[in-house]
Amino acid sequence: MRPEGFDLPSPQEAEAAVAVVAAAVNPIDWKVRRGELKMMTGRSFPRAMGSDFAGTVTAVGPDVTGLKPGDQVHGITALKPSGAFAEAVIAPASHLALKPAGLSFEQAAALATPAWLRN
Repeated sequence: MRPEGFDLPSPQEAEAAVAVVAAAVNPIDWKVRRGELKMMTGRSFPRAMGSDFAGTVTAVGPDVTGLKPGDQVHGITALKPSGAFAEAVIAPASHLALKPAGLSFEQAAALATPAWLRN
């Protein structure tokens, strides 16, 4: 259920808006929840949670190439804003990849942090 009066902002330069279908929990999430990453994420709660997700692009910001509305993607949010546990998220386009066709959204969501750390 969407909070009354909330609309996802439009993606800015080099960002994409994604309707989240699935999200995964990783060590970053529980460390943020325990307050262990305050210096990187900010000191106040409540805050948006969740880093890894998969979903469908709904809009792209200026200068985004390689992604378009309707693309199925998986990726990771920027650390400070997070928000992958929500219905929709704004993420840097550079943090997104097309979802492999043979994977479910749930499987693709679980790949984001491991794939990001490998690169």
